[in-house]
Order: sequence, then structure tokens, then C-alpha cells
Amino acid sequence: MFQPDSFTRKPDSGASWSDTMVVHTLGAVSSFERELGSACTVLRIDGDDLLGGSQEGVLACWSVDSGNERWRVEVNGPISDIAMIDSRVYAAASSDLHALDAGTGDIIWSRPLEGASDFVQVCEGVVWAASSVYEIEISDYTESTVWMFDSEGSLQEHWTRSARRGRGAAGTR
Repeated sequence: MFQPDSFTRKPDSGASWSDTMVVHTLGAVSSFERELGSACTVLRIDGDDLLGGSQEGVLACWSVDSGNERWRVEVNGPISDIAMIDSRVYAAASSDLHALDAGTGDIIWSRPLEGASDFVQVCEGVVWAASSVYEIEISDYTESTVWMFDSEGSLQEHWTRSARRGRGAAGTR
């Protein structure tokens, strides 16, 4: 008789063991539950790495296969975006951009951004980040900046777009 919660379906009468089918319960194949300490704001999977960031600034890495935690680091939160490439993790968090060692979680470099960090992406060795300034008095965003860093954290260029009358400006280091 077939039991949905069993791991191996035994053959019915007249069937052979070659007709045996392995059935897993939902609990056996569903995701691991992991704690970040506050609301999860971003998740990324890269190979066997699962990275999660929280509202309070916790960034953690777990093994997708085992669920074991590999490392955990705390920075000013919230973590708004994560990008992974080669042996690095880039995290946009609060008003900063961080580069971390993907194997250990050690922070390699951190750079302040103007306003709240919104986005990070890596393309052809260039680390792109975006940030925005929100003014509480007028309840609106007043400017946004796109940042261009090299992989070692040196600012190459940045572009700022003001929401006031649509004026934009470009700048370099």
C-alpha cells in the first residue's frame, strides 16, 4: 500500500522491486529554515551558496546542499541587494557598499554612498551601485546616483540625477 509520507514505495502484489519508486515527503525536500534575526530583505543563490540579507544588516551564507551556515557578518542595515561573482560578494547596505570574501565573509572593502544604497551589480570587472536620497520634509526622493567602482573599491566615476527640475551632473573621483 502506498503511503504519501513514506520514503520508499513498496511494490503492490504482482509488482517487482524493479518497479519501486522513491517518494519524498514535502518536509524532506523543502527549504531549510534559517534565522537572520529580522525581516529578510534579499536572497541570492550562486552554486552551492545561499546568501540572505536582513532589515537589521545581517548578511549570512549557507550551503544549499546541507543548510549549514558558512559565515555571518553584521553591517548597518538594511541589506538592499547582493551580487556575487568569482570569490566576492558585493552588498548594498544602508548607505554603504561592501565587498566581502565569498568563502569567509571577511569584509575586503567598504565605501560610503550618498543616501540609501539601492542596487549593486558586477559586469566585466566593474562594480555598479545605485543610491538615492529621500527627504522626509517633502516625502520624496530628491536625487539618485549611479556609482562605478573597480573590483578593488576605487571610485572610477559617478553620475547624479537631481529630481529638482530634472538636472543631472556627472562627477569623477
